[in-house]
Amino acid sequence: MFALTDAVCAQVPIPLVETGQHTGVINSIAVDRAERWLVTASEDKTARVWDLNSGRLERVLRLPIRRGLAGMLSAVAISPDGSLVALGGATGSAGAAHPIYLFERHSGRLLGRSGPYLDLAIQLVFSPDGRRLAATFGGGSMRILDTGNLWHELTISAACRAGSHGADFASDGRLVMGCLDGTVRLFDTQGELLGERKVGDRPSKVRFSPNGQHIAVGFERAPFVQVLSGRDLTLLAKPDHRLVTTGGLSQVAWSHDGERLYAAGTFQRDSVYPVVSWSQQGAGAPVLLDATTDTLSGLVPLASGRLAFGSYSSVWGILDAQGRREPQALQPVLDFRDSADRFSVSGDGRRVEFSGTRWHGDQWSRSLARFDLATRTLETEVEPEPGLRLPGSDGLPVAGWEYKEGTLFDGNRVPVLAFGERPHALDQADDRSGFVLGASWSLRRFDADGREVWHTFLLSSALAVNLSTNGRFVVAALGDGTLRWYDAANGAERLALFIHAEDKRWVLFTPEGFYEASAGGDALIGYWFEPERDREGQYVDSAQLSGIYFRPDLISRRLAGDEAAIAEAVAAIGDVRQVLAGGLPPTVTLLSPAEADSSGEYELKLRVDPANAGVGELKLFIDGAEVRARTVAPPGGGVVTQRLSLGPGAHVVAARAMRADGKVASNEVQARVTVQVAAPRPVLRVLAVGISKYDDASFRNGVKFATADATKLVERLRAGAQGLYRDVDTRVLVKRADTSLARIQAELDALVQRSRPEDVVVIFLAGHGKAPDGKYHFIPADFVYDGDQAFNGQRTLSQDRLELALKNLGAGKRLLILDTCDSGTAAQASRDGSSEQKDAIVRLMRATGRYILAAASPQGKALEDGFNGHGVYTAALLEGMAGRAVSPQSAMIDVDALANYVADRVPELTRAKGYEQRPMKTSFGQNFPITQRVP
Repeated sequence: MFALTDAVCAQVPIPLVETGQHTGVINSIAVDRAERWLVTASEDKTARVWDLNSGRLERVLRLPIRRGLAGMLSAVAISPDGSLVALGGATGSAGAAHPIYLFERHSGRLLGRSGPYLDLAIQLVFSPDGRRLAATFGGGSMRILDTGNLWHELTISAACRAGSHGADFASDGRLVMGCLDGTVRLFDTQGELLGERKVGDRPSKVRFSPNGQHIAVGFERAPFVQVLSGRDLTLLAKPDHRLVTTGGLSQVAWSHDGERLYAAGTFQRDSVYPVVSWSQQGAGAPVLLDATTDTLSGLVPLASGRLAFGSYSSVWGILDAQGRREPQALQPVLDFRDSADRFSVSGDGRRVEFSGTRWHGDQWSRSLARFDLATRTLETEVEPEPGLRLPGSDGLPVAGWEYKEGTLFDGNRVPVLAFGERPHALDQADDRSGFVLGASWSLRRFDADGREVWHTFLLSSALAVNLSTNGRFVVAALGDGTLRWYDAANGAERLALFIHAEDKRWVLFTPEGFYEASAGGDALIGYWFEPERDREGQYVDSAQLSGIYFRPDLISRRLAGDEAAIAEAVAAIGDVRQVLAGGLPPTVTLLSPAEADSSGEYELKLRVDPANAGVGELKLFIDGAEVRARTVAPPGGGVVTQRLSLGPGAHVVAARAMRADGKVASNEVQARVTVQVAAPRPVLRVLAVGISKYDDASFRNGVKFATADATKLVERLRAGAQGLYRDVDTRVLVKRADTSLARIQAELDALVQRSRPEDVVVIFLAGHGKAPDGKYHFIPADFVYDGDQAFNGQRTLSQDRLELALKNLGAGKRLLILDTCDSGTAAQASRDGSSEQKDAIVRLMRATGRYILAAASPQGKALEDGFNGHGVYTAALLEGMAGRAVSPQSAMIDVDALANYVADRVPELTRAKGYEQRPMKTSFGQNFPITQRVP
């Protein structure tokens, strides 16, 4: 068996994609006797417990995993009473054998494990009384274990001369076993062999009928099944298989009444993998029931004639009594199989074009998409982009690489792959200096003479590979639906991207755990930790750590080759394991009603229970926007109450409690509150700051329009406010005396005091912005740069100050507009300031949950290259407010319409000036009318 000995097997946290469904092949399914729960085991290295009636995911069971094969599960069983779940497969750690694990279903707690076995467990099944667990192994042995103590082996049999993929208990405790050597073996209730029968090539699953009188036998490679006697294994029937012309029927099952026989496997028809059904205990004519889009890996009969199935497509489903598919979850993972011919990358590896297959609307669909790492943009349904490089191997003396038997280089076999591993993808360097080979759980690079340069183990199969022309990256499309970038020099992973197949959310992350994501995309990632011996695996949701690991700036640094910045960040805050070593966060319980009606005031009541690291700040959110918590959770925990003022309409109130050091958040609790009062007319409150003159000479360029921009924006908002607002309250800070940090902060504090929940609040900042520490800083007029300490938050309107002001403003109709450019003459100007600002603004957007419109530009561009007497960005805003953002028939202009207009108009204006600026818009916050068309 393949031993995992690579250095990547070190005990470090592994960022994992988590979609709420499997991201890999489902190898095995099982159902408890009362049909309350269905369990699935997958090559994605998880087992999952599902509520069979609702389809809801109840729990994820996690074992020790590594890159490579370790952790891939091949077998699952659930005890008849539903209390226990057994798991088997490649469960051993580096260089070790593979135990079987036993979990408590309702808690997910690991109860125990068996002794380690050299072979992988392929099939697990509980006895009818739940006291025994039968396991068959890839090497051919069979063991019956005591479920009270898995180390206690009740029976050991080496009956098979080859592997075994199937076993089943009869209701009276007898056991049948299918062997790949072509035989089926029958055992009594004590595990003693009663007899065997030669049935044909590679029998797979075997199933007793409910009364124990018949045994169905499926075959891995043959398009038929057999029915044997449950007493002496004599052949009773060979069901009609005239409709099954290709593939195998490895999976078999009987209906609850024993009258109907089912079979499925690799047999397909018109791109659909059906279940074959026979009535009359297999004597009836075959009927094909369309089931799924890939190999069927499990069949379990249910009451009322229904049938549950698992498949290699990573989803499970149910056929009703009429053979129709019941509604099921759609596959979240893009299928990159057979996509190598459409997998292209730009010369620097930053743009990747890929084709993923998905099943939608009862048919396959394949479309081309493109992702740009530099701009973090996803485009779908695109045409091929000229200039992108496709993989190739023209002239390379490699043959046979597509097959299991290995790779031939220049006529000589290259024995590089591990036992059982299959190559999937190949690409040659443009300069013919070597090639890369993607395989089942490894990626390998070779020089021009076929000698291995490096290899790295993967979490899933490499289905397509591409070497960037500049020689920096090997880009790979993996079987778990991720795209990954590896260092072409040494094979170290640098970045990974997951795009949800259905809703197109995405998350981009580094092996260290730093990430960036689209709206909702951070829910797609978490962190797995190697458990202590005989403990279940630990998994932490990224939302609990987003305050420190949501770092778009570090993604940009990695792209720029600045590895020192990544190392500094890890040293400063620790990797995920170090952070969590500080202890567990508290647990929060909602005591107030989860659903409530209100007249505008809502009392939120919580209980905070500390774990082992104390209780820190309480964080409150209204409709995703963080608001100030006026109460403090006691360090030792306790009940916390806070009264919240809410505007009219439906709201989601949420709460989390931080660990004492502020690094790890608790679980989130939510309440849905409906305020059923008439909305009072709001007041429009505007604070506009425009700075064109700075005390520090290095900041005097690039902002000549800032004063005019702030002044005109307020005029335009006032002009469009008539009839829309009860009153208009504006402050314009453009003079030197009004644009010091102290004055700006004082006006922000005063704005907080004046604002009510129903008011519309707009904050506009124009001038210089910086992000030297990964956080946004608006530069006041009295700022003087004398080193990095100038950005410690005491001399700038820092991100922390802005976050606090927005938090104190409360939820509701709040809009922050940033029109800032970078000063290229300050000490940090060695990097792209506008890119740093954009990364920092993304963090600000995520942290506040408010609607933010922003333009971050390099020195001398957006604010210096004016249009109609204003900076380009503000000029576009003013055009939109004048009515261009909506159709001629519309008078009202909302924030979404304004943002969409500016997103189109600014690139148009800047391209005419020889560069392109793309504005930023948050995906958070509330859309609302902001102004009316102004003639």
